[in-house]
Amino acid sequence: MNGRGCIKNVGRRLAPACLLFLCAGFGLAAQDGLGTARLAGEVKDEAGQPLSGVKVGLMHLESNTFREVVTDGKGKWAILGLGTGVWKMTVTLEGYRPKIMETHVSQLGRNVTVQTVLRRARPKEPAFDADIELVERGNRLFEEKNAREALLLYREFLDKHPKRFQVHFNIGNCHKELGEYDQALVEYGLVLDKIRETNPEMIGDAMATKTLAAMGDVALKKGDPASARADFEKALAIYPKYANLPHTIGEIYFSYGMFGEAISYYSLATRIKPDWPEPWLKLGFSHLKMNEIENAAKYFGVYLERAPQASNADEIRKLLDSLGKNTSAGFSRDYFWEIFEASSRPFRAYSLDRETFPSLL
Repeated sequence: MNGRGCIKNVGRRLAPACLLFLCAGFGLAAQDGLGTARLAGEVKDEAGQPLSGVKVGLMHLESNTFREVVTDGKGKWAILGLGTGVWKMTVTLEGYRPKIMETHVSQLGRNVTVQTVLRRARPKEPAFDADIELVERGNRLFEEKNAREALLLYREFLDKHPKRFQVHFNIGNCHKELGEYDQALVEYGLVLDKIRETNPEMIGDAMATKTLAAMGDVALKKGDPASARADFEKALAIYPKYANLPHTIGEIYFSYGMFGEAISYYSLATRIKPDWPEPWLKLGFSHLKMNEIENAAKYFGVYLERAPQASNADEIRKLLDSLGKNTSAGFSRDYFWEIFEASSRPFRAYSLDRETFPSLL
């Protein structure tokens, strides 16, 4: 092992999360997640001592490209050849609680060194590992649009492990999918109530932000945009520097055709992380939907500056060329939507499966 850790290129694709809510984005990865960027970090225990032999896995959310490295004797690691975008990072070591987070990688400049602290694992509950299969089966059923059956499995798991309050989030998503909006809000409320027991203001709690965003989505489905905005703003107040959150809120508004509101939140995401390409692209599409051709062209240009090798870069260049040659009246909307469909991927939501569940306990 060298001084930077032992790097292993797994080169495989992971199955996408099944029970979906907040990890949204578009297929913008340069060369399927490959590039020239370097990301490094250090892993310590609660006492500040470096941990060796820790597995650090990175999955590119836009392409599912996976890389893995093991920390050296000083607890340090480094990975080269990463593409621009958001990477999901999983840090694991036997006897410690896994840590899961997201980090943005840029080709421009030096990426910030990732500092991670692992805590000792709690004693396992009897039969917990076996029962988590109920959650996974529920996830698969939810992905297959069978929310009613998924709901039964989540309830069965919760009956056996009532302290695992995070499953109320999954249950709320099922009720939302079934159009049972009031019951969905009850379940989301149970999640927030439990979080407030130890964190009254919920500051910095990722689960709380996801739950509030889900409640905002329900409010929009119920035709209550004022309540939706209040929920979204609460989520942003909890996690003000998390660029994925305003981007996701923009996605929600975009899906409802509320492009002015979407622009507001995409813009906030660009202010938090100016070098992240995705919100710039969606700003372009939002302005184009509002027939604001000049603004659309400007933001498409910014996107290409930040992701010149993205898989959809050639299509966006063609779109820019068409915008320059045509007036708004003569522009082909069919051609626009062909490019939009080719350059975007569906809104993805949050999941509680075997990989992510322990990080929320």
